[in-house]
Amino acid sequence: MRKSFTLLLAAMLLALVACDNNGQSLSSLDENPAPAQPELLTLSVQADPAALVRSDDLQAQFLAQVVQLRVTVYNSAAQEVASKTVARDGTAVFLLPAGNYWVRMIGLDGNQNVLGYFDRLIELLQNLFNRFPGLIWTPNPPVVTIADPA
Repeated sequence: MRKSFTLLLAAMLLALVACDNNGQSLSSLDENPAPAQPELLTLSVQADPAALVRSDDLQAQFLAQVVQLRVTVYNSAAQEVASKTVARDGTAVFLLPAGNYWVRMIGLDGNQNVLGYFDRLIELLQNLFNRFPGLIWTPNPPVVTIADPA
């Protein structure tokens, strides 16, 4: 019985220090914890037609032909990270990690034709509600090119 107990104890100790297929011992599994997920912040974007009254220098407007808004978020490398289409009076809501983003709002008519756009650079450090004042009227918005703000 004593010999069986000793063998059982030896087997348990061997199992504790045994290596897995990657060569890591069981005691070293916690050395490389999974990276922490970044905190996601809320970015809400909405059109603000009334802002035009306060913004004389902006050559932009929201006319009745605009029935939908496509809001697209780009990172600092000009890569699209999210996009949503909402009704004219809707709010596009995005969950994003903190950082600098280029946000483009495109106005669409009932046939999904582009009527205009408006771009804005946003530094997202906390939950943010952002209202866009209008659209620059053109059926061909320029390509998004973003210089890294760093």
